[in-house]
Amino acid sequence: MLGSTNLLKTSIRRAYSTSRALRTFGIESKAPHPIPSSTTGTAVEVQGYYCSRGFDLRKLSQAAKYLPYAHCPKHLDSKSLTFTMDSSKNQHITIFNYGSVVLFNIPKEDHQGRK
Repeated sequence: MLGSTNLLKTSIRRAYSTSRALRTFGIESKAPHPIPSSTTGTAVEVQGYYCSRGFDLRKLSQAAKYLPYAHCPKHLDSKSLTFTMDSSKNQHITIFNYGSVVLFNIPKEDHQGRK
């Protein structure tokens, strides 16, 4: 652990001394190009919720047939389970193994669940 702390301090020192040297010689650092305001992509409404300390994705995937969206296609990954609610509207629900649920283009009235 001590070695990693010294490495971090050395990296910070080098980064500071490099930026100071650039300013001393009047060299301007190059910032990344800004993102243009008009893009050709599609706007996506994203809302995330932290629900628990974790989910067992395999069990959740197997129990998906009992959920209200059992008819939806699903994709199980090592860290997430994604349900495609409506591909034409780009609506997805992704459940992560660390306890978060992210909703993509899901209407606000559907965030609390169906009654």
